[in-house]
Amino acid sequence: MDGTLDDPLWQQATPLTNFLQREPYAGQVPTERTEVRILYTKHEVYFGIACHDSFAGGPVATQLRRDVTLIRCGSRSTVGERSSCLQRRQS
Repeated sequence: MDGTLDDPLWQQATPLTNFLQREPYAGQVPTERTEVRILYTKHEVYFGIACHDSFAGGPVATQLRRDVTLIRCGSRSTVGERSSCLQRRQS
């Protein structure tokens, strides 16, 4: 396997394609198709991901910051307001 998705080995893996959006419309069918293929050996796992883009020449994201803060809540990390972390600790 040479690392490109057109390698014949990737064609043997069944593609996972039934993804749903997280943003901007959680739970909706995505506007662009994504295929994930997984291959493995006794010691390694390989993921092949094809993210199709019908607007390949369109805008490019240069910053991937989130508009929320990741908060440590005990041994877990959560996204959201600090008050929700405090409420969970008190209950």
